[in-house]
Amino acid sequence: MLLLTACTATPASPKAVTSDIQQTLNKQLALWEKAAIDNYSYVFQRSCFCTPEYTKAVLVRVREGNVVDARFKDSNKVLPKALERNRQTIKNLFDIIQNAINRKAASIKVKYDPKYAYPGSIAVDYDAQIADEELYISAKDFKPDQ
Repeated sequence: MLLLTACTATPASPKAVTSDIQQTLNKQLALWEKAAIDNYSYVFQRSCFCTPEYTKAVLVRVREGNVVDARFKDSNKVLPKALERNRQTIKNLFDIIQNAINRKAASIKVKYDPKYAYPGSIAVDYDAQIADEELYISAKDFKPDQ
C-alpha cells in the first residue's frame, strides 16, 4: 500500500497548519537522516515562469552527500553554471521547505516519498498577492547506490 504524506498551509488557521507542516517536515527529515543514504541519483525538475532551459529535468548524482554530477536528462549535457540552482541534494530540498516555513509562505504543499521519506514534490506560494513567484519542484526516479 502506498501512502503519501501531504501538507498544505491555507489562510484558515496558518499557525496550526504551519505547525503541522513543520512537524511533518521534522518527522520525514528524521526518517531520511536515519536511512543514511549518502550516495544516490534522482531527477530534479523545477517548474516556474522562467526560461525553458531552467525547467528541464536534471539527473543529479550525489556522493557522500554532495552533488558530483548534474546533467540534463534529455540530452545528457552537463548542467551549465548559470543553472546551479538546479543542482540540489535531497537535503537541500528539505532546506527549501524549511525556508518556506520560516518565511511564512502563504501556501506550502509537500508530498513525501513513502519508502525513502524525501520530498517528492514541493509547491510553495510565498505571497498570495503576488503572481509568478511560486515555486514548484519535483524529485523523482530516486535510486540509492550500493
